[in-house]
Amino acid sequence: MERSFRVISYALLFIILVSTLFSLEGSANNNLRLRKIKGEVYYKKTFLIFSSDWRKVDSIADVEVGDLIKTLEGSKAELIFGEDARVLVKSNSKLKIVKNRGGKVDYKKVKLSIGEIIVKFINEGIKKKEFEVDTPSAVAGVRGTLFSVKVGKDKEVEVAVRKGRVEVGNSAGEVMVVAGELAQVKSKRVKAKLNKLGSKEQSKWDEEKKWLEKINKWSKEVKAKEQKEIKEKAQDKVTDKSNYENKSKNQGNNKEKDKNKDKGKDKSRGRSRGKSKSGGRKDR
Repeated sequence: MERSFRVISYALLFIILVSTLFSLEGSANNNLRLRKIKGEVYYKKTFLIFSSDWRKVDSIADVEVGDLIKTLEGSKAELIFGEDARVLVKSNSKLKIVKNRGGKVDYKKVKLSIGEIIVKFINEGIKKKEFEVDTPSAVAGVRGTLFSVKVGKDKEVEVAVRKGRVEVGNSAGEVMVVAGELAQVKSKRVKAKLNKLGSKEQSKWDEEKKWLEKINKWSKEVKAKEQKEIKEKAQDKVTDKSNYENKSKNQGNNKEKDKNKDKGKDKSRGRSRGKSKSGGRKDR
């Protein structure tokens, strides 16, 4: 009995410790928001085999790594990754936030199990950034800026790229999807097939015209801010270099002055010794 109690205590302690580490990671990168656009939007907390009840989003909610998100029929939401990405979650969709890690590389990842999302990703600025969408049949690694991912009930995946490039890969291989192309993946054992975006796919983008206009404005503001930061950092480097060169020059001049002073002192000492010797001879 005592042994069983000890095992349970250790297990609970381990769960609390790991949970704390996960919460610290989430709080360190706590720039995640879930905004309801219309309809019914829900999210819930998950950890290992545990999960909370679904919580309804009235307007906007703070979310973190590990959270599940779902939208019902006729509903729509926006997942906000700070100033790095915006994800439009369309109706009847379900996804999980897998990664939101900072450091030398800003790495974001979501797992879409069913439904459709549109991703606007800003891959610019000083820091390197990566964004991935995991699905049952393939992984879409972002190299571009604007694309959509759709997962059907049969687990067939479609990746449409409007701007930039997206790498779509699974166990069968990888393909690069560029702007104006659509990649279709039947299963995780079948390589993606490329086609041109047709009128049907284009009409889907037109349906989200209002959101796209808003996102385009946001994107321009963020890019302008990041370009300003890049210029300021470059200017700081020039200033630091100039200060270093001036400091080195001043140090060189000071050394030369000290050297000349030492030479002057040596000459003075030589003259003093000469006078002392002359005075000694006269006394004799």
